[in-house]
Amino acid sequence: MLPTISRSPVRILVVDDHGVFRQALAVLLGTREEVVAVATCSNGSEAIEKARTWRPDVVLMDSVMPG
Repeated sequence: MLPTISRSPVRILVVDDHGVFRQALAVLLGTREEVVAVATCSNGSEAIEKARTWRPDVVLMDSVMPG
């Protein structure tokens, strides 16, 4: 029998300038045990600040948005 490996959830920062899409994606990701949306933001400048603060494993970012 193989041992169970305990893993921390993947920490994701969601960045998009469309608020409804950003929040929906964060909620959808939050339905998975192995994922946690640590923060959301609406522009590139805010994304840099939150990435430094929250240290996410993954950043899901819109490629065309302000800042």
